Amino acid sequence: DIAVGGSSLESSADLSSFEKFGKCVSLVSFAPFTSAVDALEQINAVSESNLTDSLRAFLQLNMPSSGSGGKKESKKSSKKSDGGVTLGVGEAKLGSAISDTLGCSVVANESVS
Repeated sequence: DIAVGGSSLESSADLSSFEKFGKCVSLVSFAPFTSAVDALEQINAVSESNLTDSLRAFLQLNMPSSGSGGKKESKKSSKKSDGGVTLGVGEAKLGSAISDTLGCSVVANESVS
């Protein structure tokens, strides 16, 4: 089973059905690009697995925090520094950059894409 927003999806077929998936998730935040140039810069950075200042700020603002002040916990620690939330990222290198920079739990594998 896959948990999304506190709901369990029984199969990957549930993920491909917008009707079923839409019942499990809701839009919490949105940050529009400031211009066409900004949009191009952001997508180019993501395609090169670079975490931009804009994306970092958006994630910091919208990812739950456990009050650790943004400090990353030791990799040896079994406790998550993000309040138990795992971010799904479709690109592994970008996921690593996000995890390394923000210290949050990130999954970047076939279950995300």
